Amino acid sequence: MVANLVLQLLSKDESFDEEITKDNVTQAKIQNWHVENLQQKHIKLHKRRKELKAKMKEIEGELGDVTKEIETTTDLLKMIAQNNLNNSQLHYISSSN
Repeated sequence: MVANLVLQLLSKDESFDEEITKDNVTQAKIQNWHVENLQQKHIKLHKRRKELKAKMKEIEGELGDVTKEIETTTDLLKMIAQNNLNNSQLHYISSSN
């Protein structure tokens, strides 16, 4: 039942975007229009959420890669700083002798 309703809604044109005037529409027709409009909105929101979740997963992967690069770069900078410190200490020791 629900699947048939969804398929019917998906196969319709974009009539849910049309404006309804009070002069030519009954209350039942207005209610039906609102239900269809909400169902379309619901479907679109689910689709958008799925797209956003996929993007978020991709971005989380990129963030993990960047975080690893930062850690590697930090380690290299620490090694270089330590090496420079050791070299300056050696230079100081050899120049004082």
